Amino acid sequence: MKKNNFQLSTFHFQLKVIGVALYLFIAFTAQAQTDMTEIQKMEQEVASGNLSDYEMAQKYERLMLAYSVIDIEKTNIWFQKAIAFAHEKKNLEVESRFLARRGNIFSTMSEKDSAAVYIDKALKVIEGKEFYATEKVVYELLGIYLRRFNHYEDALDAYLKALDANEKDKAKHIADKKEFNANIFTIDVSVRINIASIYGYLYNYDKATEQLLLAKKIMDENRQQFSYLSNYEILIIGNLSEVYMLTQQYEKAFPLLKKYDELATETGNPTYMVTGLRRLSNYYRINGDLEQALSFAKQALPIAEKTKIPHLMNGAEAVLSKTYMYMKDYKTALYYAECQLSRIDEEDYQSMEEVYGDLVLIYALMGDRDKAEKCLDKISGLTEKKSNKNLHNALQEMEVKYNVQQKELEILRQQTEINRYRTRQLVFTGGIIAAVLLLSLSAYIVMQHRRRNRLLAEMNATKDKFFSIISHDLKNPVAAQRDSLQMITDYAGKMDADALSEHHRNSLKLANGLFDLLTNLLDWGKIQTGRMTYNPCPFNLVAVLQPDMDVIKSMAERKDIIFEALTPPAAVVTGDQNMLKTTVRNLLTNAIKFTATGGRVSLEISPSSKDVARNVSTYTISVSDTGTGMTQEQQQNLFRIDRQQTREGTAGEPSSGLGLIVCHEMLQKNRSTLHVESEAGKGSRFWFEV
Repeated sequence: MKKNNFQLSTFHFQLKVIGVALYLFIAFTAQAQTDMTEIQKMEQEVASGNLSDYEMAQKYERLMLAYSVIDIEKTNIWFQKAIAFAHEKKNLEVESRFLARRGNIFSTMSEKDSAAVYIDKALKVIEGKEFYATEKVVYELLGIYLRRFNHYEDALDAYLKALDANEKDKAKHIADKKEFNANIFTIDVSVRINIASIYGYLYNYDKATEQLLLAKKIMDENRQQFSYLSNYEILIIGNLSEVYMLTQQYEKAFPLLKKYDELATETGNPTYMVTGLRRLSNYYRINGDLEQALSFAKQALPIAEKTKIPHLMNGAEAVLSKTYMYMKDYKTALYYAECQLSRIDEEDYQSMEEVYGDLVLIYALMGDRDKAEKCLDKISGLTEKKSNKNLHNALQEMEVKYNVQQKELEILRQQTEINRYRTRQLVFTGGIIAAVLLLSLSAYIVMQHRRRNRLLAEMNATKDKFFSIISHDLKNPVAAQRDSLQMITDYAGKMDADALSEHHRNSLKLANGLFDLLTNLLDWGKIQTGRMTYNPCPFNLVAVLQPDMDVIKSMAERKDIIFEALTPPAAVVTGDQNMLKTTVRNLLTNAIKFTATGGRVSLEISPSSKDVARNVSTYTISVSDTGTGMTQEQQQNLFRIDRQQTREGTAGEPSSGLGLIVCHEMLQKNRSTLHVESEAGKGSRFWFEV
């Protein structure tokens, strides 16, 4: 488990580095334009007026990029000149590219709102114009922007639109009997590398591998088209080696790691070089060769320090800290962990959590319990801050949705008024026809009025329940957790070990309940705002559920509940893997929560039918328990957020009822239905088919 944790954090760090590296490469290769001599030369070429329109557009874009890393004022000046040039030439494609590039520059500066405005403008300029060559570039930049701010599903959608535009561009070239240019192939490869990184973030390593191998195949078949071949090759090889490391295919990973290190050294790019050395260090550490691991880690640090890039130095020191930890040199490991902490931005909660996690382990191994507990408290505080930030974002999304619906209703009201006015005109000009139209319109108005009232009632009920959950179900566990931690702080020195341990367990129980509630709130918010996309594919449900079944079994054992899983060796179904996995996990967690000690919880997966012609089986997934059960009234209101009532589990576990609503809506997206059979005091059975 420790190996996997180290590997996951390493891979996610590498993905961030790769995303930045790919952006810089697409932006005309690795910052060569930051050399002032080269910049001045380009400025003179633009001023000369001897360039073609195509060359002028290229120079404007390069100057914007070059100044973006050294002088933001000059970037703004050249952007204005570029837009003026596009307007003068009446070239919408060039204008769109300039806008998208400006937006991407803003995103590298973490100016999220400004970036969104410019990229949105870029898309609107070419909307419906069939400018596929530009459309694919803009969508790729949109994907890079969305991924930078962790909107992975939206980023994936943007990348897929870039690929679709590229296919349309190919078709257009064929129809016009034109040869494919290099840009068609480079977009194919670069976008697939980006898609693979998204799948890596989402832990779907099979899909990540598939996209990387496909990108390599396209590149190998069209090598003569690639002027920047080594840059793409190093990205593909690096990502593949990471995926193989994460899936413990070390025999495949090692030759790729060596190849990546060789290519990185050839390029002289410090980001690539540090990344290659870190990967080799991780490989040798995981495989027990600590001397080699330390050697590569030590080589990475001075290269990173020369760049003065904080996240690159932190990455090099992270691998040094972990290596020294394995070598039991805890003081040195502590030194490098603290060095990382001094550079991390206070709002970079994920990086802070990773470093404090290492510090907990280091202090624990050193036997310093007090400092280990202080680091644990830091992690708890960071988790709360991150949860508050996520909750704030969810509330903002809900507010936007509510405002949009209100605007739609206002438009509907205005349309009704327009229809009334037209009717009055018709009354004056036509007898029977006017009367018929008036009656029809009256019926329409009544229907729209009822619909508007119904929509308002549903929205108000949804809003009221949502804020009820926020104010009650969220406030109470946070307050209880605060009180528990306050008691530990005030009386820790007077408590014996058992009492202190009991308070820690209570705090953990409250934190787990709060985490579950926040997860359900965010999932529900994604569904309501349409940000949870449906990605169906065939997969083995039994294999996907196995890690969750192990966790559920442990939960059951802690409550002295019998848990049994009646599953076939394999059950291949078609649906959204993440949604179905989340649904079954929530149903099992609820069953454990509402079953008392000595009870029984069962998961059964059984075939229900088979389409012989298509060779596709349908399975019934059932979760049963001998718990508290539900009344008929509770069952009728089970999937209505405006009728939900908070209930506690048999051991006092908190429950808002939101989890079942999330399950119900996820199954609807998978074209299935959640059924319930229950009797008060005799248990419940939830089941669905997929």
